Amino acid sequence: RPQRMIGTHTDISVLRAQEAEIRTLAERMELAVEAGDIGIWEFDIAADRVTWDSRMFEQYGLAPTDFHGTRTEWHALIHPADLDHVVSGMRAAMASLSRFITEMRIRRGDGEIRHIRLMADVIAGADGRAERVVGVHWDITATHTLTVALQEEKERLRITLYSIGDAVITTDADMAITFMNPVAEKITGWTALESFGR
Repeated sequence: RPQRMIGTHTDISVLRAQEAEIRTLAERMELAVEAGDIGIWEFDIAADRVTWDSRMFEQYGLAPTDFHGTRTEWHALIHPADLDHVVSGMRAAMASLSRFITEMRIRRGDGEIRHIRLMADVIAGADGRAERVVGVHWDITATHTLTVALQEEKERLRITLYSIGDAVITTDADMAITFMNPVAEKITGWTALESFGR
């Protein structure tokens, strides 16, 4: 029959507080990732394996069974015109253990081209050499499309202003000249370059 009981007590209040803090940080990160529609990936250099989260699959329009985590597969999804600069940039980051940021195009599973901003951090192992790369993807297609549309509209406006027969001078809020068309140059005797900022 049991005669006595021997035990210990350990104060784990600090551990519990740390666990609660980690949970809170994880919840905040999950909210930020979801709000920003950010895909998270990791590349294990030694194993030569890529791991994607669910948003990466969504961004690439692939099911988990369609992607087996190889670099070759991933490279095949990057637009051929962007592949060289992405690969060389990533190699340079791994060699220098630095952050890599770029923009690239990808070809989704359905063939649609999307514009992606990529940011990655290279993590060193105990030996000081690159061990893995952790990165994120943002789909910036909507922003890119809007930027291109604004540039096209600005170019159409520039052509229109250069073509009309009236003198056009544009200023900022402080009345400093920001634009003159050729007719305005002829009337004032100043070139647009000379008048800029006056």
